[in-house]
Amino acid sequence: GYLESLRVRLNTGNFFGVNEEVNKTQVMINSMLADKLPGDLLNNWIRKDGIQYEVIGIVDDFNLEPIMLDNKIQPTVIFCIPQTNFIYAHVSLNSKDVLAINDSLALTWNKLYPDELYGGFPQEDVLGAVRETNTIMLNINGFVALITLTISAMGLYAMVYLNIQSRIKEFGVRKVLGAPIHHILYLINKEVMAMFVIASIFGLTLGYFVISQILEIVYAYHREIERDNYIWPVIILFIIIGIAIGFRSIKSARENPVKQLRFE
Repeated sequence: GYLESLRVRLNTGNFFGVNEEVNKTQVMINSMLADKLPGDLLNNWIRKDGIQYEVIGIVDDFNLEPIMLDNKIQPTVIFCIPQTNFIYAHVSLNSKDVLAINDSLALTWNKLYPDELYGGFPQEDVLGAVRETNTIMLNINGFVALITLTISAMGLYAMVYLNIQSRIKEFGVRKVLGAPIHHILYLINKEVMAMFVIASIFGLTLGYFVISQILEIVYAYHREIERDNYIWPVIILFIIIGIAIGFRSIKSARENPVKQLRFE
């Protein structure tokens, strides 16, 4: 019942039976191995280390290790060993309070075997390293992104401010000649918007390449980068740019042209 308790899905055939006598010639294999070997392997024989084994079942592919680095699914042969060789017990629980039950098992263990260290752990702990790596990567990337956005917003504000100051009389003359506010806003921000478009194209291309390489290195399996991963960064950057330079641009566009023409 070990495979069933771990929710390994049976593709075809049968799981090992619950018998006192273990048939040492019977094995199960995963779908990857079944695809690699020729013919229909169910109820047929395969040879390993010079010994023939009967394949009684084929299960869906599963991973024996956390899905990181090079821990990819491998072609697998599953043997059933005698109960005298068992070293682990897998306990399935209906309760959601797994930690409390694990503590209770530890107390019982310590009473029965005071000289043996209790080595039980929740199955969720197997993925602990993956979760920890995810958290570290999110924190580092989030911090770097926040610093980068802050510096970029300050740089954009300074650039727009200097652009306005250097052309303030030009804007005053244009408004005197009847230029509407939206035209002045266009003149102030057209360079910023051109930089934003170029930076978005360059940044998304480079970001896709870098993130894809990082995911390939860190994880054996990962989700593909989706369309939303392109759209939301551009939207967020556009909002940040609007907040960073919008107030200053509107203020300059609506400023009294007489005051602008007197500017030294």
